[in-house]
Amino acid sequence: MKREFPRADIAVGVCTRNCEGTIQNVIEKVDEGLSRFYPDRKGLIIVSDLSTDSTGERVGKTKTRVPVFFTRQDGGPGKGNGIKTVFRLADKAGAGMVALVDGDLTSIKPKWMKALLEPVQRGYDLAVPFYHRHKYDAIITNHIMYPFVTSLYGIEIRQPIGGEFGLSLNLVKKLLGHPKFPEGFGIDIFITTTALAEKMRVAETALGVKSHTSTETYIDFSKLLVPMFNQVVSTLFNLTLYNRDKIRGVKNVKKVKRFKFIDDKHIKESNVDRNVLFRIFQRDYERMMESDVLSEETKSQISNVISGSVGDKISSRFWKNTLKDVVNYSRDRVMGRRDRAMRPDILSEETKNEIRHFIYGKSAQIISVETWVNAIFDVFKSYEHPGKRHESIDVLRAVWMGRFSSFVRQTRFMNDGDAECLIRGQLDIFNEKKGELLRDF
Repeated sequence: MKREFPRADIAVGVCTRNCEGTIQNVIEKVDEGLSRFYPDRKGLIIVSDLSTDSTGERVGKTKTRVPVFFTRQDGGPGKGNGIKTVFRLADKAGAGMVALVDGDLTSIKPKWMKALLEPVQRGYDLAVPFYHRHKYDAIITNHIMYPFVTSLYGIEIRQPIGGEFGLSLNLVKKLLGHPKFPEGFGIDIFITTTALAEKMRVAETALGVKSHTSTETYIDFSKLLVPMFNQVVSTLFNLTLYNRDKIRGVKNVKKVKRFKFIDDKHIKESNVDRNVLFRIFQRDYERMMESDVLSEETKSQISNVISGSVGDKISSRFWKNTLKDVVNYSRDRVMGRRDRAMRPDILSEETKNEIRHFIYGKSAQIISVETWVNAIFDVFKSYEHPGKRHESIDVLRAVWMGRFSSFVRQTRFMNDGDAECLIRGQLDIFNEKKGELLRDF
């Protein structure tokens, strides 16, 4: 590992946080890709780290042909801070092309370097990844990011928060000088929407299938997905407000060029380990006992399960009561009831009525795409008021889970291709509804 800072034509940034099990393979694949596809270019691998494990030692022991620069990321925790560190160093190196990859990838291939960098070499400012994904993967992307960004910015980017990117130095400099550069998970949507708002040349590039350790299981669902939702959606809304003058004139949706470098379609099924879920259940026991979400009867049943007096099996009656408690609590929060409920002026009466039908109705109990779009735009209008922002995101997250559960019900017998048609079908309704939003924007 070389401590002096070299000049480079190409810089590849790898952000790491406790990636001791994957970082060596990631660096080796990046090194192989740069050496194979860009042998006449000076390459540089920048590892921006925030680890407490042996990630740094693994980086130092990895043999490469391309120089590796390992550094502690600037600015404290957050993926955005890690990427800003990469951008600053890539700019310092004078790299005309920059690629970003995650340090916990398990599916990375040497050809990813060509896939991410060749569009930039051909004059594009941003190459956004396109992956083949399971129908229940990328649930923030599928139901919010993809349709919202496509309809409001007028450019169809299927996976605007894919994680891996190829960037021109021109775009890197614009991002570094941007006043809304985020510290956390919102960095991906910041990169994509800034390029779109600045009318820069954007393309998609096929990377096949992506897998990485942080999302292979739902072991820490609450620790991973909830903070990610809050940060990503807040960043999306903040940037939409910031870019409002550039969005007002958007009418039609245009497709971007997609480079087809890798066509691997072997998608892994998502597995949920029942034993892991039970351990999470035990971990959250005290919190559940103190919560006013669950009834006393349900709490008593939980205590019996934890104590082992009824074994580790959870009865159907237990799940029925728990579901009822959670639905009632969610209903109160969405509808603005009781002291513990959220303020009632976030969702419109029309949207509330549609959600009431979902909760109480005896029919299909599906939150339709139209209801979901209404909720997003209701929340976005509320989000414009700084005092309502935290509650607005909480409300949207509750409705999002209802919409996702509806999507699961609608697509449980569909293959990934048919489910994809349903996801893409959201665009028509988003495009219809955005006119109402833009009139008051």
